[in-house]
Amino acid sequence: MLNRSEAIDPAKADIANTIEEVVGHLVGDSGVEQLQQLDIFTLVETPPESSMGDFALPCFRFARLFRSKPQDIAENIKIYWDKHVTCKWVKSLEVKGAFLNFRLDYSVLASYVLPKAHDGALFDRKQWLDEKVPSKRVMVEFSQPNTHKEFHVGHCRNVCLGDAVSKILHYVGQEVTPVNYIGDEGTHVAKCLWSVQQHQGDAPKENFSEWYGKRYSETHERLESAEGKEKERVQSEVSDILSELESKSGEFYELWQRSRGECLEDFDHIYQWLAVHFDHVFYESEVSEHSQDIVDEYIQKGLFTESDGAYGVSLEEDGLGYFMARKSDGTSLYITKDLALAKTKFNEFKIDQSIYVVGSEQNFHFRQLFKTLELMGFQQAKDCYHLSYAHVTLPDGKISSRKGNAIPFWSLAKLLEGEFDQHLKKYSNQWSLEDIEMTRKNLAIAAIKYGMLGSDPQKEIVFDPKI
Repeated sequence: MLNRSEAIDPAKADIANTIEEVVGHLVGDSGVEQLQQLDIFTLVETPPESSMGDFALPCFRFARLFRSKPQDIAENIKIYWDKHVTCKWVKSLEVKGAFLNFRLDYSVLASYVLPKAHDGALFDRKQWLDEKVPSKRVMVEFSQPNTHKEFHVGHCRNVCLGDAVSKILHYVGQEVTPVNYIGDEGTHVAKCLWSVQQHQGDAPKENFSEWYGKRYSETHERLESAEGKEKERVQSEVSDILSELESKSGEFYELWQRSRGECLEDFDHIYQWLAVHFDHVFYESEVSEHSQDIVDEYIQKGLFTESDGAYGVSLEEDGLGYFMARKSDGTSLYITKDLALAKTKFNEFKIDQSIYVVGSEQNFHFRQLFKTLELMGFQQAKDCYHLSYAHVTLPDGKISSRKGNAIPFWSLAKLLEGEFDQHLKKYSNQWSLEDIEMTRKNLAIAAIKYGMLGSDPQKEIVFDPKI
């Protein structure tokens, strides 16, 4: 069985071992004890920008060992390395301030990775499993698209992150349940259906979420531009549709059922294309039924108390303000539905840990949610984790379904497949049409997943279709 560091990243492990040897030589016997206290493998990090290199060594951590400036330490390590060290993984070194940056030899990396990926050795789970780490039942919630809105390039980052985390956790021996939570109700649905009624007979036979997303955007733009009685009329009609949906009867409720099913069908097609799987799917419309019950339950238990007609709990001691579970008009909030969903996860699925893959704009939301779950008495609350990430943006700013400037998923897929078509033409006389089509699709999927996973989740990805 491989050393765990070697299994995780043999290039980094070899570089870390070589750094330890070089530093040990430079500081001599007097620094051996201090050097042994440092975990060089953990110390070596990934630079914030790929242009800076593949790995970076922060040399200020060696200040007590060398008793000199971090930049001088980096320079001395580089000088010794260049003269005396041969490390097959490293192509070049560069000093940048207090950091020594390493650029890998990609041909060596490829010669290691590709054969092992081909014969399956790279995916041997035994080298990753640690018997000291107990297996947990972990639920990873990700994707969470809204029906009646288009599935666009921005959604890809969430899907790729959640799918990757699920597979990695399973790979290292955890009992993982990947789930989706789909927003299939709310004002955005009513706005969409208001426009749909004016386009009867125009609905497509595929790419449903894209078409419904355009209808939602139309209504939003109509409300933005309308004034006076015209705006009041549209708002009133949208409100009437929302009331009908909440009553679960009538023409628009039937339209909601049909259009919802078409959007879900489209989502399933996208997930199948991306080779992403969910063990279970939650729906906001189902969770809503239980959200009021959970508020009533914890009012009776004394946790949620009345304040100006609303009900909630103060989280001021934790710097989280006031958590409102029910508004003064008697309606619940989105976060209230998250309480009901969490209770279902804990009680019905018996999970030990819950991971939420959601954008960074919801950081405060989840801090409030986890603290409230803790006050409600759920032991699993301490093991809830929000995997926060920055959004995918366009060169001219934020992607917005309301503004209708999003790049639909299938447009992205066709764009990538078209690019790879150009490269695969040279194999037309050697490969079958089926092989070319399969390769084109797999390359497109790989490009999306690498593009979404190849950078720090906390940093925005600027997607430019022209590049």
